[in-house]
Amino acid sequence: MEPAVQRHPHDGLADKIVSGGLIRSSDEVPMLLSGACAGADETFGEMALKHQHQLVHFLGPGDEEWASEKAKQTQSHGFVHVKKELLEGTVVSEALKKAAASRVLGSQRTPDWKARVAEMAARRNFLQVRYADAVYVVGWRLEEGKDQFTGRSDVDPCETPLLDVGGGTGWACQWYADRFADGLEDLAQCKLFFFDDAGPPWARKDPATEGKWSRWNIRSKTWEPLEKNPPAPSGLYAGIGATRLSSRAESAIRGLYHDDAAKAGDLALGEAAPTARAQLAATEEPEAQGGLTHGLAEKIVFGKLDRSRLALPMLLSGACDGADETFGEMAIEHRHGLVHFLGPGDEEWASAKAKETQKYAFEHVKKELLEHKVVSEAFEQAGDSRVLGSQR
Repeated sequence: MEPAVQRHPHDGLADKIVSGGLIRSSDEVPMLLSGACAGADETFGEMALKHQHQLVHFLGPGDEEWASEKAKQTQSHGFVHVKKELLEGTVVSEALKKAAASRVLGSQRTPDWKARVAEMAARRNFLQVRYADAVYVVGWRLEEGKDQFTGRSDVDPCETPLLDVGGGTGWACQWYADRFADGLEDLAQCKLFFFDDAGPPWARKDPATEGKWSRWNIRSKTWEPLEKNPPAPSGLYAGIGATRLSSRAESAIRGLYHDDAAKAGDLALGEAAPTARAQLAATEEPEAQGGLTHGLAEKIVFGKLDRSRLALPMLLSGACDGADETFGEMAIEHRHGLVHFLGPGDEEWASAKAKETQKYAFEHVKKELLEHKVVSEAFEQAGDSRVLGSQR
């Protein structure tokens, strides 16, 4: 007998999405639909797996070439390959034509516009959003008066799409928004969430949306900045976006999946993960709250530290590039307390990531304390074991 062919658990999913025959099963959600690229896709994938969500990365012909190394190494079990015939069929082609009516406007309707769109907007993106309950996007906005192909060429301002997310990600957003056109779906159910990472130098820089989550208002066709994080991903959702992320954008994705995000949006925008802060604030002693942890260094030096007053687990580190910032990132992700001790001048050496996402945990220590007898004697004792022979 020939060995049985091993089928991918989500074989046929793309066909069902295109044909309209998708039947959801409670044991298959939450499920992330994405595209395996570097940046947003791989980060959404990482967090989905960490939170035990199902994962599907749709890949059309040739798309695996653009999959990130991280996705290939740790998320390839979620790769679903989609045939060219399906992506070039009537349903996807009609959806492309409809989206183009909102995105390829005026002077941009050159004879080769379809070929130019094919270079930037993978048709597989349609599969990510056609049945998604919500779409989470991290990317950048087109400046008014710039073309949708590159975001850099001047066009009449009325030719810049109203749904102004740049790059191929903008097409996925358009396909999702088109579901609510002409009364096809309830407008109140449009859940398109966008984190504006500002992106390349030519991107639109709007203080109202930059560095924040916003929600697309399908009625007014405008972005409405949110005061808090969007609801945590659940059900069938898409997580997509730019291939290059700032540390704040990466933190924004990770922050979506924290338990606090699911509790009435308690996770404030612009904070990578204040769960660590909240954990510290839960202690009875005000001195041990937040990133200030007032008096912690003194108590350590003078041997007066009462661990029962601390929110444990707690990481103690130094905010430098490499190990320190990575330990800090993981401590926050797992809701541990975090303190980075910094002596005089040390903040100069703190990493950019630590400054952006972990600064609340910086504990500045005075020179007098670091030169105290306790520290000096410990320094001398360690020197006896480390500075030997000719090194003296």
